[in-house]
Amino acid sequence: MSKNFVAGCLLAFSVLLAGCHVTLYSDLSEYEANQMLALLMANQIDAAKQKDKAGGLTLQIKKSQFVQAVEILRQNGYPRSKYASVMDVFPSNQLITSPEQERAKMNFLKEQQIEAMLMNIDGVIVARVSIGSVPPDNLGLETIKPTISVFVKYSPATNLSTWQGQIRDLVRQGVPGIQDDSISVVMVPATHRYTPLQPKALPSWWVRLLQNPILFGGMVLLFVAMLGSAVGFSIWQTRRTS
Repeated sequence: MSKNFVAGCLLAFSVLLAGCHVTLYSDLSEYEANQMLALLMANQIDAAKQKDKAGGLTLQIKKSQFVQAVEILRQNGYPRSKYASVMDVFPSNQLITSPEQERAKMNFLKEQQIEAMLMNIDGVIVARVSIGSVPPDNLGLETIKPTISVFVKYSPATNLSTWQGQIRDLVRQGVPGIQDDSISVVMVPATHRYTPLQPKALPSWWVRLLQNPILFGGMVLLFVAMLGSAVGFSIWQTRRTS
């Protein structure tokens, strides 16, 4: 009877612990998982990372901190978007395409590269780049100059409103032949959708208990002794009635 009682308690405790944790994000790289884990831990979020069956990493957090964790990561631009590489846009086994398709792919690759550079600026949450161009005429001449639109959402904790000049320079150097008056940059600060509640102050007696290791240890021993007495009494009562 005593073994069944202890086993039942351990099983209930393990189920309780397992139910308190949920998956936040999965299929993460080592670098991104470490960055997100460090950010959560710096904000007092109880998080841990685990490997999944596919070889990627999964972040686990307490269910009670799910909303706060998602908002903290959102305000810091995590998880990061996946950007296409040259091999993704121009695979080696690809068939010959038309000049218009090649031009569209090249513009897409430039958009991806500029977005990736913008996301490396501290405080940037979202970066989107769009290159607008019109196909040349029958003589191969451009009738309308290409334009570039840049959208940046940044954290209100970082003042990036004065970075428009640097962003214009980055875009102009990244897209040869683009004119400064053809670049449009819009920068918007993000809004805080969630403000963590301030932790309630502990009662004065609890603070004194934590500050006194001898008294705290005595309370723990007393609790263990009372628990052992309860278990022993339950076993004695069971044997007496059997």
